[in-house]
This record gives sequence, C-alpha cells and structure tokens, in this order.
Amino acid sequence: MVVLEAKDRADAKLKIAQYLALRMFSQSQENIVNMGITDQGLLLKSGSITMKPDGAEIVYAVDYADYVEYGTKPHWAPLEPIKEWSKNKLGDEDAAYAVRAKIAREGTDPQPYARDAIDMVIARYK
Repeated sequence: MVVLEAKDRADAKLKIAQYLALRMFSQSQENIVNMGITDQGLLLKSGSITMKPDGAEIVYAVDYADYVEYGTKPHWAPLEPIKEWSKNKLGDEDAAYAVRAKIAREGTDPQPYARDAIDMVIARYK
C-alpha cells in the first residue's frame, strides 16, 4: 500500500523547485564567466541564492546588474568606471572616451546571463 499525503507532495515540489533554483544560480554564474562579463568580478561575487519556505531567491546585488542583463538605451555613462574597464579589458584607459561615445549613441547590448540560465535549466530538465 502507498500513502502519499498532500504535505509529502508539497515538500517534494518545494525540494524540486529549490534544486532547480540552485542549478539556475550555478548556470548564471557560469554564464557570467563564459560570456566574458567579468572585469573585476563584482557582478559574479554579488550573486547569492537564499532558500525560502516557498522556494528560493536569486539576487545579483551590484547596482548595474540589470543594465548588464537587459542592456541600456543610449545615455552618457560615468567616465571613471569606463576608464577602469577599458584599462582592464582593452589594455588602454584612453579607449574609455570612444566607449563612452558609443554608449551615448547606441546604448549597451543585453547580456542575459540570468534569463539564459533559466532557459538552459528548463531545457535540461524538460
């Protein structure tokens, strides 16, 4: 005889949801590295996952996480962070002026490290 109570089923669903969230977090971290989004590693280091009674919460806490994920419209970006990025990524701090001008003309492209992680995990466990 098999007896499954509603609580057993709910507990199992919660554990599955939390497992999938953990896989999504791990995949988002891999995506940041594989997409070459890292500069000083702040986005990567700001990521965290918290298990909750009803699931899990994944957070990337740096103030620019959304801009990386979704891209931006054209705007004048602050010069100092672009100088640091240009120095680290391009080996030329003076390239920051051209990078800033391009952002002012075109904005930035989305780099969906988190949304792609969700899609990849869902595809893997379909």
